[in-house]
Amino acid sequence: MSPVTLLGLIAVLACVVAWSCLGRTAWWVPAFAFSFIGGHIDVGFKVFPHEIGMALSVLACAALVVTRPQRLAGRPRLDWSFYVLVAYMLGHMAVSCDLAMAAGSSGTGTIVRAYANGIWALVFAMLFWRYGDLRHFRIALGLATVFCVVAVAQGFFSPDPNKGTAIGIFVAPAGVDLRTSALALTTLLVLWFYRCRRDLTKVAIVVAYVAAIYLVFLGGSRVAALSALITPVLWAMVQRKSAGLLVAIVAAAGLFLGINYSADLYNQLPDGVRRALSKFVVTRVVREHNDTADSDRWHSMLLGIGFTRWTTDAGTFTFGNKVDGWEEADAHARSLDQLADVSARLTYYENAFSTLTATLGIVGLLLFIRVGYWLYRPFTGHLLRHGIRSEDDALAFVALQGLVVYVALCWIVGSYPNTQVIFGSLAAVSFYDHANEFEETRFRPSVLGIGPSAPRVWPGISE
Repeated sequence: MSPVTLLGLIAVLACVVAWSCLGRTAWWVPAFAFSFIGGHIDVGFKVFPHEIGMALSVLACAALVVTRPQRLAGRPRLDWSFYVLVAYMLGHMAVSCDLAMAAGSSGTGTIVRAYANGIWALVFAMLFWRYGDLRHFRIALGLATVFCVVAVAQGFFSPDPNKGTAIGIFVAPAGVDLRTSALALTTLLVLWFYRCRRDLTKVAIVVAYVAAIYLVFLGGSRVAALSALITPVLWAMVQRKSAGLLVAIVAAAGLFLGINYSADLYNQLPDGVRRALSKFVVTRVVREHNDTADSDRWHSMLLGIGFTRWTTDAGTFTFGNKVDGWEEADAHARSLDQLADVSARLTYYENAFSTLTATLGIVGLLLFIRVGYWLYRPFTGHLLRHGIRSEDDALAFVALQGLVVYVALCWIVGSYPNTQVIFGSLAAVSFYDHANEFEETRFRPSVLGIGPSAPRVWPGISE
């Protein structure tokens, strides 16, 4: 080991220890903020930023628990489904690893990561529910925005749209990552809009929001573009802005007619924008239809394979399938059928429905549904009745729109609902903490017996 590497490791260790001791009530900030960093770290294997953020958060939370072990008051007990789901996924992982080792496989690390990708957000929600609060949310939001803007810039200026630029051991986002980083930026901008008080700042945020939507289109993903357009429509519906909804419908209709009946308009658009809009061109065949044919077939194959693996027999329908580890032979797959088979065995279905059902079966799916229902039920009714009136309502709206998009497009995109669990837990904690702050609330069992009854009032808080 070189002296420079040794000094670097010592510095990193010192920073980790310092954060663990000083993080205290801000323990959750790295897990939230680092999830908005694009790219990955290559140290012989990939390390993703959200994994580093979660490790830092767990260490700081452990130190906080030692000094202040009591649970924050004013919140109902966490639903049993969280504990059962995490235990179920850990048991599932143990079985998959045991079967892989019995077969002589050396890819157990791949198996562990496949399950960890679905567990970490649940663990974050469980810890945040018991030990977290939102007093540092502005700091977390600011860091997430900075990281997201950097990821967008890296993706926009990347020389290769399909390959990230290596900066030392860090591999920066590629151009295609605009479809995720720019979409995440639109979410953060909604939160900033309702946290700002100055009209001029709000105008600047709206301009940045429109620019972020354009960058989503520039990323070339048809699904990401559709997701970006769903949010303004949901906002208009929640706010009961009939004029805004009408403007959105007219604009969408105008764009549809323009790209279908004006070839010049369509051809003058940037490549990524044309690819994102190509699915809506129905009056003629365009080059992008051929360019995206393989992508359409790929996603269709993965959805079909996932459904077949899920419904093979009663056992797979109930408990799903084992996850296989990466083997050297998998690198020699060449045909689309072979690649799809490898992807499915590693649980990279690229759609949320197959990820949940083919991997965890109906048991895992129902447990995730219960977790989502328990988190979202209290604040969803208030939001739909009263609209967005404060920054707390904005957090609830961001969580809800993310869940709606996830469910609506689960058959074609997505993985485990990590973002939905994280934002859902933040919004639910905000709901209960602020309701408890302003009025005495008794949480009665609901009619269905799932989760506590929601308080009648959810006042906003002032800065």
